[in-house]
Amino acid sequence: MDAEEGWVRVEPGIVLDELNARMAPIGMRFAPDISTASRATIGGMIANNSSGARSVLYGKTIDHVLELVVALSDGSIAHFRDVAPGQIPRGDTMEAACYDTVLRLAAEHAEEIDRRYPKVLRRVGGYNLDEFTDAGKPVNMTKIMVGSEGTLGVALEAKLRLVPLPKAKAVLVISFADLLESLTATPVILKHKPSAVEVMDKAILDNTRQNPALDKIRKTFISGDPGATLCVEFYADSKEDLPPRLKALEEDLRARKLGYAYYPETELPGQARIWSLREAALGLSMAMKEDAKSISFVEDTAVAPEKLRDFIDRFLAIVRSHGTTAGVYAHASVGCLHVRPVINLKTEHGVRTFRSDRAAGRRPGARVRRRAFRGAWRWPGAKSLHAADVRSGAV
Repeated sequence: MDAEEGWVRVEPGIVLDELNARMAPIGMRFAPDISTASRATIGGMIANNSSGARSVLYGKTIDHVLELVVALSDGSIAHFRDVAPGQIPRGDTMEAACYDTVLRLAAEHAEEIDRRYPKVLRRVGGYNLDEFTDAGKPVNMTKIMVGSEGTLGVALEAKLRLVPLPKAKAVLVISFADLLESLTATPVILKHKPSAVEVMDKAILDNTRQNPALDKIRKTFISGDPGATLCVEFYADSKEDLPPRLKALEEDLRARKLGYAYYPETELPGQARIWSLREAALGLSMAMKEDAKSISFVEDTAVAPEKLRDFIDRFLAIVRSHGTTAGVYAHASVGCLHVRPVINLKTEHGVRTFRSDRAAGRRPGARVRRRAFRGAWRWPGAKSLHAADVRSGAV
């Protein structure tokens, strides 16, 4: 690692929490902070283009991978990093074919890529060809590797950008009468430049009552019986800078009649308890004691935050039309939510509900991304890599 230049070189098997524990003594960390940090490897984060709760501030994994050493499908090793347009590898090698294929596709389809690729921060579907449409930029093939889910090669080593640990931080927990009100408030909150805005709806919050320890935490910062909460976090250079920002946000929301209770927390132990409840949301959504469970088949819906309220309103209407409910949580700051419909898959009726919910929520083109790009990395003499072929041994 190089603390002065702010980078670290790792192998893909290191777990995120372990990496950040090693970086803490120099006051730095790898920015994407996913909820599975205790077990997620850097290689897996590269494969998925992971981001986490603070992506509104830090972006995604693609924004923090500087270089990759990669094994390609013919067994050759390539070192991907910034390359000037005039220094792109040429010839009959697999590495040269990688550059040729990606740059040709990006040039041929630049207009369509610009038109069709969603302009949302949390777009992680498909291959990142939009990173290669500007012919004047340095070419860095790490951008196509990140998010490719192991279909293009196997990462052996990565050089990662580090960010400084925050000097001070605070959280404001806001209680709302219902979920849609909380999503209406999110674009207002974003104007105050938070580092995170996390939502939990009533279904998730109610599940905390099943766990005495979590229920105790819940009662310390949640007022009444809200339909949803937003946990809003701020970073600052000093602790003294934070209370005025919390107050300004509260006053703004009160003036707009958004929310009914506002709980500020400026001490780190209290903030840790708040985040522990949010991080337990996945487990809570799966811990229902009845046969009907929250099913994770509608994941990571990503829309612009200003459209999130109407999107979720329509989404939940579909769920209700099939006679069930759903839990909703995750990253309101970037319009990326987990929606967990409650379905009993032990019954024939439940299976029918599951299938009809899927059919109602399916949109044209949603499942074509891998088919559309499947031939993109098929070169003479090389076997095309598909997700099913390499997933077990991929990054």
